[in-house]
Amino acid sequence: MAEGKIEFGKLTGKDYAMGVGFVVIAMIIAQGLVAYLIPGAPPALLGAIGAAIGVAAWFSYLRKRNG
Repeated sequence: MAEGKIEFGKLTGKDYAMGVGFVVIAMIIAQGLVAYLIPGAPPALLGAIGAAIGVAAWFSYLRKRNG
């Protein structure tokens, strides 16, 4: 498990920008998809779903890049 460790102190501005990009794109997709599937869903729920997916994608990107 140690080989998949992410060292946040060594991340560059580009890495953080990629994280923001992942979160924004995931939030846009979640807003559209969930709002279509569940009309009337609260916006906070849509934002939380998108943010969680975006952060998970960013962590996956960082682990694969370091591995």
